[in-house]
Amino acid sequence: MDASLRRSPGAHPSLRLGPPWWFFDSFEGISNFRRAVTETCGFYNTAGFNDDTRAFCSIPARHDVARRWDCAYWRNLLARPVARG
Repeated sequence: MDASLRRSPGAHPSLRLGPPWWFFDSFEGISNFRRAVTETCGFYNTAGFNDDTRAFCSIPARHDVARRWDCAYWRNLLARPVARG
């Protein structure tokens, strides 16, 4: 995601970035998506998790996986030592 797009005059301020559905079919896909976009758009400006309305019963499980991954991502960010210069 190009950082200059967020500051475009015509950009809608409520835009949420969501992954293509195939990114959330694997743990590695979730990891790749989170690493690719979090630095630019943060957590607040992402959609969170994908749901599949054809499989209503899977929504709580997908939400739980997304929540757990976000918590693990935060844990790794906070546990990483800060380089001192």
